[in-house]
Amino acid sequence: MSGPPERYQTTILRACVAVPIGMLVGTAGALAVISFDTRNLPGQLEWGVVYLAVIYSTATALASAPLWFLLSRLKLNGWRFAAVLGCLSTAAICALSAFVSGGPRGVAQEFSTGLSWIASFALCGAIAGLAVWRVAYRKVQAATVSGSLG
Repeated sequence: MSGPPERYQTTILRACVAVPIGMLVGTAGALAVISFDTRNLPGQLEWGVVYLAVIYSTATALASAPLWFLLSRLKLNGWRFAAVLGCLSTAAICALSAFVSGGPRGVAQEFSTGLSWIASFALCGAIAGLAVWRVAYRKVQAATVSGSLG
């Protein structure tokens, strides 16, 4: 039998520090995913990939921030919620950009390749969400009763 659910709390300062750390973790993960497929990029294109990864990371952070605030207000601020939010928001940003850049026909033609890229980036988003959660939240200490009852 498990006890009551763990409660977490954050402060504005920890949240402001956590979001850029999550962006760095997400960008590093995205660059790692991209490097597996594009090992022989020319130097100029490599910087374009770095720039693109930073743009995606920023867009994901901006899209996730209101949802993170909402989940926090609803007391849904455990590590599982952070991972799911990072995963789903990153997947949504990647799917939206794939749809905008290729349209429905382009997405349908490259569905399996596009889906594997989106899944890879979504995993990076989940890891970034966990990094944000770890930096931002601390457990609420249970109140202890001290003194004598006499």
